[in-house]
Amino acid sequence: MNTIACSIIRGGSSKGIFFDERHLPADVGQRDRLLLSVMGSPDPRQVDGLGGGDPLTSKVAIIAPGQVGGADLEYESVEIGLGSDVVNRGIMCGNLASGVALFASRAGMLPAQSLQGDIRIHCRSNGKFIVARRLDGRPWTDGAQTAGGATDIALRFEDPAGAVTGRLLPLGQALSQFTVDGAVMTASVTDAGTLYAFIHAQDLGCQGDEAPGALDANNPLRERVESLRREVMSQVNATLGTAFAPRRLKVAMVSATRRDEQDRGAEGEGTLTVRILNPAKVHKACAVSGGICLAAAAAVPGSVIHTLARATGPSWVLRIRHPTGVLPVTLHREGERLTACEVRRSARVLMQGTATVGLAVPSLHGQAA
Repeated sequence: MNTIACSIIRGGSSKGIFFDERHLPADVGQRDRLLLSVMGSPDPRQVDGLGGGDPLTSKVAIIAPGQVGGADLEYESVEIGLGSDVVNRGIMCGNLASGVALFASRAGMLPAQSLQGDIRIHCRSNGKFIVARRLDGRPWTDGAQTAGGATDIALRFEDPAGAVTGRLLPLGQALSQFTVDGAVMTASVTDAGTLYAFIHAQDLGCQGDEAPGALDANNPLRERVESLRREVMSQVNATLGTAFAPRRLKVAMVSATRRDEQDRGAEGEGTLTVRILNPAKVHKACAVSGGICLAAAAAVPGSVIHTLARATGPSWVLRIRHPTGVLPVTLHREGERLTACEVRRSARVLMQGTATVGLAVPSLHGQAA
């Protein structure tokens, strides 16, 4: 039985297992087997591991010292399959990004001069950069300063467009049509933060504010969404000459926030309601990467999002209502160019210690497990 050092950190509305990359096997196959064992997959309940049996908690963050672009740190987020042995890379978890500097400061990865102030993070999942800042201005090594033991953090996601495909609009247009089970569906395929297909809830026969459990139990809906996911990726691959797997695409249904639920935002703000339809389970919160993509799509005339909330001016806020709250995302533009998206998250280190692994791992970057 091997053990490996790790931390469990809540970042925003997600929770993940954080590893120092230097403690993980260099071989990708060995690494995947280790991560599956630590999390308890492919069991959908993950009862024999540290995963929580939910898409928001079946996540891993891999951290290393910075290597490119003047970054202080390297960050890769990995989704671990529920009910499967799939290890899904290439999708940034923006929520867990709020825990990266906290983990690194405790792991001794940050030089003394970087322990206070902004931390520049290279996200390997999409090749983009994230700037993390403690809102209380204290050093990253300081304990939490808020009630409940969390640290409030601002995250600035720089130049988020084209994170997966290299294009904000992979199909070259704001709206595209897809034939799913003999019916034509219209969606906006947008790539910012990560790759999404946005569809009006009414086009799926929904109001848009249904509880995640009700959507999970709607098998015809889930089958239609998975057919749409495959069809969208087929068109993206045909257009770009790529071979992305369908799981690289997120699908979300959106709707206008009903009048009796609307937040009365200030001028220069927009509001909408979203449900992210993952293959395993519907998200119980809005992914930060989804928030970035929604805000970016709001600036694209004619898109599904633009019909609900139209971004205006160089700095604009989208308030996204999701099953457990509201996520504000600030969009920054220079002319028509998307320069950054910002969110505020909190993070808390829940555990630092060692996990036991129910398999033999022959090499942890050349060190014994």
